[in-house]
This record gives sequence, structure tokens and C-alpha cells, in this order.
Amino acid sequence: MMQKINLKRKFGLSHSFLWLLLLIISFSCTKEHNPLQSPKGATQVNLSLVDEQPYWAITFKGTEVINKSPVGLILENPFQGGFEEVARETNLYDSTWNPVWGKFSSIRDHYRETVWKLQEKEGLQRRLDVVVRAYDGGAAIRYKLYGEGEVNIKEDNTSLVFANDGMCWSANGEHPNIGPVKLSAYNGNQFPLTVQVGEHCYASALEAAIFDHAFSIPERIDSTAFKYSMSGNMSAMNLPSTTSWRVVLLGDTPGDLLTNNVMVNLNPSSKSEDFSWVKPGLTMWDWRAWGGKGKDGFTYNLDMASWRRMIDFSSKYGIEYLVLDANWYGHEFDPKSDPMTSRNYIVYQPDPTSPKMADRPAPKNWKDPVDIPALIKYGKERNVGIILYINDVARNHYDFEKTLATYNEWGAAGIKY
Repeated sequence: MMQKINLKRKFGLSHSFLWLLLLIISFSCTKEHNPLQSPKGATQVNLSLVDEQPYWAITFKGTEVINKSPVGLILENPFQGGFEEVARETNLYDSTWNPVWGKFSSIRDHYRETVWKLQEKEGLQRRLDVVVRAYDGGAAIRYKLYGEGEVNIKEDNTSLVFANDGMCWSANGEHPNIGPVKLSAYNGNQFPLTVQVGEHCYASALEAAIFDHAFSIPERIDSTAFKYSMSGNMSAMNLPSTTSWRVVLLGDTPGDLLTNNVMVNLNPSSKSEDFSWVKPGLTMWDWRAWGGKGKDGFTYNLDMASWRRMIDFSSKYGIEYLVLDANWYGHEFDPKSDPMTSRNYIVYQPDPTSPKMADRPAPKNWKDPVDIPALIKYGKERNVGIILYINDVARNHYDFEKTLATYNEWGAAGIKY
């Protein structure tokens, strides 16, 4: 039978000393961790276990950006009994590399990284490493799974509980971008999702290094909270394996997000070392000119006359390329549209009640049929390369290698896939 001991009577301790002793005992049982800080301290990431589940929170220059939010993975064979922390390893990294092309001639990859090692408390006691990087311009998180064989990831539990109901903007496919709109009123489902969190604090959520892990969309879980939903796409990954990065870019202004190099640093470099074939440059884009009228009354369409005018303009002003976008070889979603042949006479139709692209009988005086090899030759004579659009419909219904070989034979400068 356990005997109760009166510390005050036995050792002559005062009430205040007893409280101090109890506080010391209490704190000694709790592991306190300093937040992960970026090299200059602009970004801070707090990692914590709450009810044996992992969470993160992000601040930027003293402004709360992401409140405490769940992180982790939901497997087909789910983790059992929560997690316990095994260890934390934090290191500072600093290197510089030179891109082939981009906004900067050299890029610094400077960050502090924590590998938060967790272990399943019950069941198979599997390991899950939460890898977090803090850059002065953002934060990123991904997961490493151990073992052998294959694992099915049902859902990504990485969440973003934004600190306030700020104005936001997002991509919207081929439709006009969404925003500005309050975060609570946002009804889109595409990254990047950019939010003004404070007067001088902007955050943009997106992802990097997408290979085996399915791409994500923002799924609302509360008025100002979202998760990186895989939208029902299960990822089958061979163990050991690492997931994609979930990223939050940070800056004082929207422009800071554009000059931010966090994304290019998180995406791994190419395995190829020969980039002599890459010829960067500006390009004209025929898509945005369809139906437009010049001052001389000329109407732009998908035809040789329009493309030659664009080539002439590009040549005059030193623009290196012209992209022939969708429909140059036929209706883009028609499996009968052969990407290696010329097409019927197609015109742009601005009437909103009708399809944008419509077949029309060729005019009786149409003596200028689409001839891509001839157009490429015309462009080369004027130092303008032609880039050809092609999509999955054509790739799946026609020999893709033969198509590429054909474009190469024609002398195309590249493809827009």
C-alpha cells in the first residue's frame, strides 16, 4: 500500500516552495522545442503533437500566417494509436547554383530543415518522417515513409488554417482567375491559392516536386481552412519513398512571390547535363488573336495569312517564336484530328451561343491551304521558329514517336504539350 508523504511536515517546506517544485517536475516531463527558423529569422514553423497527432503553424516576420493545422498522411492501412516523437534533426543548408534560363543568373538555396521523426504508437509501429524547410521566403513540408513493398496513400492530411479571412486569388483553369474575394467566399479548387494575410504579408499555397504523389487541390474544411486534397486519387508508392512538397510562399508584397526562388529550389534539377538544345526566347501566341481585327481591317484566324503576319511582326521586333495553339491540325478534342496532317477550313466564332471553333466550307477562292512545312520554312527565313501544340487526345490516338519525328522533319522549333 502506497504511503502518503506530507512534504511540508517531513522536510519543513513552505507552500510556495512546494508549488515551485511541482512546476519544475511538470516542465521536466514536457519536451519544449524552439520553432524552426529560416536563416534570417523571417519565417518560423512550429511543430507539435496534439493528442498524438502532428501539427504545424507558420509565422512570417511576426505575423501569424497559418494557425495550428494538422499534417500527415492517411494510408489505406492507416496509422494506429497516434504518434510519438523519436527525434528531431535540424540543419542549416546553403548553396548556389546557376540555371540555364530564368529570372536570375544564379540562385541561392538557403534554408534550415528539420526532420521530425515520428513513430506509430500501436500496430506495426511504422516510422513517418515529417520533413520541414524554412526559407526566408516560405515554408515547405513533405513526408518520408519507410519499409519495403508498396503503400497506398489515400489522402494527404496537410492543412492550412489561415490566420484571418483575407482577400484571396487563385488559378481557375482556362477561365478567368478568381479574386480578389474573401477567403471565406472562395469557391475555387485550384492551386496556387494566394492570400493577403496582413497589410504587409502575402502567402501563396502550391506544391513542388510532384512525381509519384498525386497532385492536389484546395479542399475547404472551414471558412478560412483548407487541406491539400488528392481528390480521390490514390497514390501507390514503392517503399521507402518521399512525397511531394506542400509549399507556402511568403512575402511582403505580391511581387515578392514572383521573385521568390523557393519553388525552383524545391524542384530537383534535371538528370540531363546537356542543355545545348534549349533556346529560350519570347513567343507570339496565336490563341489570343483569334477573331481580332487589325487597323487595316484584317481579321486574324487560324490560317496561313494570319500566321505569316505574326511571323513578320515577330521578325521585325526580335521575337524568337510563334506558337500555333489548339486546332491547327483539327478540333483539339476530336480523336479523328490527325496531328501529322493539314486540316479542314476552321474559323474562330466569337458568338457566345455557338462553339468557339467551327468548321466552315472552304471559300471558293481559298488558294492558301494550311501547309505547316511551308510556314516553318517561311519563319526560318525570318529567324522565327514555329512551336506546335499537341494534346493527349492526339497522343493517345496516333503514334506519338512518329508525330514527333514528323515535326522534327518539318523543322519545328518545339512543341507546346
